[in-house]
Amino acid sequence: MSAAAGPLHPPSGDVHDVAEVDAWFDRLPPDQRDALLALRRRIREIVPEATERISYRVPTFVLDGPLVALNASKSGLSLITMRPELLTAMRGGLGAVTWSGSTLRFHPDRPLPDDVLRAVIEARVEQNRRGE
Repeated sequence: MSAAAGPLHPPSGDVHDVAEVDAWFDRLPPDQRDALLALRRRIREIVPEATERISYRVPTFVLDGPLVALNASKSGLSLITMRPELLTAMRGGLGAVTWSGSTLRFHPDRPLPDDVLRAVIEARVEQNRRGE
């Protein structure tokens, strides 16, 4: 099934962007694709007004500027927060989540905890709205 199916489409935006994002997910191994599509849905629930596009070769959520991006590699999955100082400030609330710089790292069988994801997304929305 294509990543384009179901409620994964952004509420608005360029159809070309949606097709590019969906194609990026479609190229992943099944375990990574499923985990990142689940994360994509969770992000859409938190910020349904955000749009998506490919930026720097990875799916990026955009709301008043780049918000967060997703990535996959042989060593695991990543949520890129765009701001290293954010994770440094939040380090006490990240629990056992591995991070470095602006990137949270996780594995398909161990998704990011909901409280961590929500805190990061909400903080990024506020940063973007303040123009940071």
